[in-house]
Amino acid sequence: MNSLSRFLTGLIIRKPWLLVGLAALFLAASLFAIIRKERFDSDILNLLPSDNRAVLGLKIYNRDFSPNRELAFVIQGRSFEDVDTFTETLIQQLRRQDWVLRILDGAPIETPTGQKTFPPLAAALLLNLSPAAFEQLRDSLHSETLIPRLKRLAAQVKAGSPRAEFELNHDPLGILAPALAPLTDTIAMESEFALVSADGKVRLLPVMVKPDLADAPACVALMERVQSVITEARRQTDSPAPEVRVTGRAAYVAEISTRMQADLQRTSFISLVAICLLFWLGYRRIFPLIGSALILTGCAVAAMGAGTLFYASLNVVAIGFCSILFGLGNDYSLLIYESYQTAWNRTRNSAESIRIALGHSVRGISFVAITTAVAFLALTFSGSPGFAQLGLLTALGIGFCAVAMLTLYFIWLRFHRPAEREFPRSGPTLATRLTNISPTARWIGLGVFGLISVVAVSPWRPIHFDLSPASLEPKNLPASLALKQLQDAFPNSVEPVFIIGKGPKLARQVDARLKVLKSNGKIRGFSGASALFLDRERRTQNLTTWQESPLSPEAFAATLTQAGLNADGFTETQALLERLNLNAEGDLTQTLPEESPWWFVIDRFLSPAREQFIAYVQPNTVGDFSETLLGPLAPEVYVTGWSTLLRSLVPWAHRELLVCGGSVAAIILLILAALYRDWRLWGLHVLGLLVAGAGLIATLKFFNLPLNLLNVLAFPLILGTGVDYGTHLLLAVREPGNWEEALARVFRPIVFGALTTIAGFGALAAASNPALRGLGQLCALGVSWTLLSALLVILPGAALIARRQSVK
Repeated sequence: MNSLSRFLTGLIIRKPWLLVGLAALFLAASLFAIIRKERFDSDILNLLPSDNRAVLGLKIYNRDFSPNRELAFVIQGRSFEDVDTFTETLIQQLRRQDWVLRILDGAPIETPTGQKTFPPLAAALLLNLSPAAFEQLRDSLHSETLIPRLKRLAAQVKAGSPRAEFELNHDPLGILAPALAPLTDTIAMESEFALVSADGKVRLLPVMVKPDLADAPACVALMERVQSVITEARRQTDSPAPEVRVTGRAAYVAEISTRMQADLQRTSFISLVAICLLFWLGYRRIFPLIGSALILTGCAVAAMGAGTLFYASLNVVAIGFCSILFGLGNDYSLLIYESYQTAWNRTRNSAESIRIALGHSVRGISFVAITTAVAFLALTFSGSPGFAQLGLLTALGIGFCAVAMLTLYFIWLRFHRPAEREFPRSGPTLATRLTNISPTARWIGLGVFGLISVVAVSPWRPIHFDLSPASLEPKNLPASLALKQLQDAFPNSVEPVFIIGKGPKLARQVDARLKVLKSNGKIRGFSGASALFLDRERRTQNLTTWQESPLSPEAFAATLTQAGLNADGFTETQALLERLNLNAEGDLTQTLPEESPWWFVIDRFLSPAREQFIAYVQPNTVGDFSETLLGPLAPEVYVTGWSTLLRSLVPWAHRELLVCGGSVAAIILLILAALYRDWRLWGLHVLGLLVAGAGLIATLKFFNLPLNLLNVLAFPLILGTGVDYGTHLLLAVREPGNWEEALARVFRPIVFGALTTIAGFGALAAASNPALRGLGQLCALGVSWTLLSALLVILPGAALIARRQSVK
């Protein structure tokens, strides 16, 4: 390290402009790379392990199924009349928008558009019946059977029967009920497409949009247009307009993206202000403070620019590394400035002060940067794309900070005249008191730490995970509030479990299995997709059967006349017969009009390519469904849904805590062993880390603080960050000369450096994203314990070892 110190001193003294030029060039390249990055990734699924099947299932749903382009308008008013009136106004406004593809303003079979566009679907469903059922249905269409039926329905209509009126108008042949039977047998139409709450005060209005919503900017642009439509509808309403909320994937993505970008700005600003304030409180000097802030900002830009080379898009959560980096990187500037000031007070020579300060700083900062970077690089193996980016960006930033502080910061300090005396005076005094703790105080401390350790390992109040979907989404998110509003208005709807698979054969097997589970009481209900898969062989065979004895539209019109009815009122049935007789193509994508509300049924269960399907399971209670219930079908499908997904991540969280945390601990312990080469110093440092870990766990237990599943990634970060303070203290003890002066020199930077690190992590508490907020809060708490442990365990222990060495 001495040769490195001499080399850096030569560069700083003789070629400062070369270093500044290289830094400026690198910073310009980083800015160019960031500007070229057109979009940021705000998908919350990219914060979760990418190899988890439940996560993969939700990604397939978002990528391959049309409902990800569906918006749900939730309208709540004081009465049914208010809601109904405003809904009609809103529908009129929506129909004028070029981005609206279709609107579901009622059950498909009950709306005029649904009735008008029903024949293509009916023909396809008829031809999809089993050959035996289709032949039996065809045989029922002879005039001797139809005429009595038509007369009976007409008489019931005259008697005032609404059911007979509906059947006569829409199913005079009596063939739609058998055709729809497979559909109604597997799809719970009443619950899947319930649009009005029991009290009539809440209305659901599903809307399918045209734009491609592949990224966050597209979702943000769409939601801006949505809000303008709602505003216009409110303006046209005379009475007080009902409350309107919008939910759906586009709403979630737009709102989360906006909040996460605000998180980046807010947390970075809070962190930078906090560390500047702490630097000022510690040294009361503006010039070195400005230099530190500039270098930290430049390192953050450089790390972000380098990150653009590794990733196609940067996750917005990962960009929150700026707040963390400011807190960690400021530690280096505090240590360097303290060493430089101390050296200058002795030598009154800038070049000599730089040489001495580098000699004191290079070893400690290098090893501390390595251990901290290792902890953050461990996140790249977590399986979470977002946190992998966070880890890499922070590790890069830490490396840049270490290099920049050991070079550029000294160049900056050459233009600064340090204070004639140190400030505040209480620093060395407090350090001296901590190094001279009495034996009685040591025993009391050991007793306290022993009690903390007992609480940490005891079964009392075990730490638990928060498995609610809200634990990973920002609070008071409008889209989330709209979803909760829907669940409150339709209490029979429990969050569904998605079963995603491929192919008609698997769809039929899944539906058959779900029927068994429903009959056994394992689930409350389900809606499957098997009836919507069109079988080409059945269609060919049924068309052959139909052509043997077809019913033409003309023959049907003659039958109506014989029954005393006007054929002009039965255009839907005539259109259906015409399609059957023309041997119409059975592909719904070509035959069903784009504006048909029946697409809401089809797209809910089948992907646009008609290869993949979704079955929706209504469990008895939230989370009360396991893929093991599907038996041998489980490996062939993706079982997902937010509650299902979060429960499936519990084993991953435990594994990350043990494997990732254990690996980081092992690497750091090996680095410390190579650094100290003294089992007493190594053992003392390990003891301090154990005390800090016990204190953190005891605090979580005492305050009964739950963890979300991503908080487990904080533990290796706490270890990699908190190891710094003990390292600087123990390296100071090993320096030649007066060990008390060396401890006094690093004491104040360690205290204020830890406070800035706590501030950097603590600034994340201002983030709206729970994953980032929880990570920051837990790390801030953990670093606080490592600081206490360093001051109350490692510092007195290091002084005791130093005294014994001096006696020898």
